[in-house]
Amino acid sequence: MINLKTTRELRYMRDAGKISQEALLKAGEAVRPGVSTLELDKIVRRTIEKAGAVPSFLGYGGFPASACISVNNVVIHGIPSAHEILKEGDIVSIDVGAIYEGFNGDNAWTFPCGKVSEEAQKLMDATRESLFLAIEKAVPGNRIGDIGSAVQQYVEARNYSVVREFVGHGVGAKLHEDPSVPNYGTPGRGVRLLPGMTIAIEPMVTQGSCEVKILKDGWTTVTKDGKPAAHFEHSIAITPDGPCDSHITGLRCQMDCVRGQIMRSLKGHDKGDFQVVLKTDGVYAYMADGKRRRMEAPKKKKLMHLAPTATVLSEESLSTNRQIRTALTAYRAHTT
Repeated sequence: MINLKTTRELRYMRDAGKISQEALLKAGEAVRPGVSTLELDKIVRRTIEKAGAVPSFLGYGGFPASACISVNNVVIHGIPSAHEILKEGDIVSIDVGAIYEGFNGDNAWTFPCGKVSEEAQKLMDATRESLFLAIEKAVPGNRIGDIGSAVQQYVEARNYSVVREFVGHGVGAKLHEDPSVPNYGTPGRGVRLLPGMTIAIEPMVTQGSCEVKILKDGWTTVTKDGKPAAHFEHSIAITPDGPCDSHITGLRCQMDCVRGQIMRSLKGHDKGDFQVVLKTDGVYAYMADGKRRRMEAPKKKKLMHLAPTATVLSEESLSTNRQIRTALTAYRAHTT
């Protein structure tokens, strides 16, 4: 049964999402060579409990930790350990949930550990971009298949695979509710989206085959071919005005919006365009593309209307409009 949330329940979910978001951000900031995955888990638990919430995952089905931390070829449900030490070039997926006032927030993000390979960066970029494209489809009247198709088409066009044995889900008073939200599907098929629905969209994408296996611990899920995977997740509310992750998580840009970052516009006449952040005030980003929007008169746009990429230009590339144009041209060629 699908539970449509009231305005009051959405407020509780927003608060739970903010707590989960903060824990995810703090853990992500600690990702660096030499840190154990258990240390990251301790950060997550400490942050959630300090906010007066409870880790959703701790004890859930017997899971022994507050966060799922999955490194490289581990797709999801990695168990934190003092013996798993991060190293340069790892990609680290952190999945966090928090219960506040009886409602769950659920978020995931894949972080680079130091400098990662170009192949790993492309995988993370594609997975994250597929999430934002899926969120755009989460509007009243659309169907679950529109969301899954957006993920599938984007990642498969780049020769990646969508994991099919695990999917997104409804979220609310229970961590996992109806409906299931696969990362594949046919447009126009599946459950119709209605205002008040709250769902967790979470692309799990692999560099190789889509096949996975669960290890003997009953949790850790790895790619069968040993190739790396990435995992991104937002909990969102379906509203009459469209998808709203700011009601619940607000992760879209706060996660890593910094000077020099390339962003894609989600709304307005420039929808789909890429621009570079010159500065941000926490609500708006001020951006330029070096052509229509020059450094001298940057575009002011709400962060919630932008999708971040993982590419951040160096200060040396931000000196002139010509340098910004050149960098954006190279980025487009790299991602298409």
